[in-house]
Amino acid sequence: MKNSVYILTLVVLFIMSAQIVRAQYTVDYRQYYQNPQTLNPAYAGIDGNWSFNLGYGSTSLDQDQKASNYYIGANLTFPKIQKSELDVLMRYCAKPKFSKRKPGVPRKLYGGGQVRHGFGATLYKRDFRITSRQEYALTYAVHVPLSRSLMVSGGAGMLSVLDRIHFDALNVRHEMDPIYQDLQEGEDNWNYYAAQVGVAIHSRRIYLGYAFKSKLRSSGAPGDLGAEGDTHQMSGGVRFSLSPDIEWLNSANVGLGLDDAKMAVTSQLQYKDLIRAGAIYDYQESISGILGIAIGDYARTDFTLAYPLESQYAQLDSKILYEVSLSFFAFKAKSRAKYFW
Repeated sequence: MKNSVYILTLVVLFIMSAQIVRAQYTVDYRQYYQNPQTLNPAYAGIDGNWSFNLGYGSTSLDQDQKASNYYIGANLTFPKIQKSELDVLMRYCAKPKFSKRKPGVPRKLYGGGQVRHGFGATLYKRDFRITSRQEYALTYAVHVPLSRSLMVSGGAGMLSVLDRIHFDALNVRHEMDPIYQDLQEGEDNWNYYAAQVGVAIHSRRIYLGYAFKSKLRSSGAPGDLGAEGDTHQMSGGVRFSLSPDIEWLNSANVGLGLDDAKMAVTSQLQYKDLIRAGAIYDYQESISGILGIAIGDYARTDFTLAYPLESQYAQLDSKILYEVSLSFFAFKAKSRAKYFW
């Protein structure tokens, strides 16, 4: 019965994505798995751990040009406790949830009654030929347990985006003799700000989330702000246990709106907490292979190779994009809830 519910959830997400159209600017879903709060602020700090993430990706364009992107992200989470309980928490916060309560330990540190706060920050930069984009995001979320295995989260955040176009043109005009060459250079910038709100419900085996983003656009002139449009982001994931050591991880992300309209589906196999491998289908963008490897108890690295489909990359000489990311955790990776995959 549970498996039927999980499969139905994925089917619903796929149906919602049927009418998606491509847009000029699209979300890079590869960084979503390291910094999920970039698409839904309710996911900030949801893993119950402190994490710091670095990522870099690149592809060769034409002959001497390259497109690249990188991001830096952080997720922090704090429990809601009284000052008198701080020393108790420091001694017992590593204990498993719902374990037998020891004498003198506040009951709400066990049994799932603990409300947590999450904070997220992300810097993302993307260069493509003569254009570049910089995104800065700050998010806050609160996570409230509903039962021993189910939690609900709500979050809000602010996003600042700067787009820059740098152009140079060699104008040649014939005026008598010789030939005059005028080299002109210029740069055009525009930016917008956005407010985000999101909600999510999640457990060890499944998560569902919805986020709404309302944008204000500015061309740089003071007071020149106006509504650009709204976007909607839906995400979900299902985890199946194939054996005590092997799990099958599936997730889908759907974006609807002016400049975030797209879909990505991921399927991976994970062996214990050591290694995982799978594929990402990015709608009309690319098909990617992904490999994740644990580095001790406090770090993980992910490698991605992508083959472009109908995106702007596919029209160029490049056939392969690559990306590598590195994540650091303040506590042991095995203690993470691992809601995202």
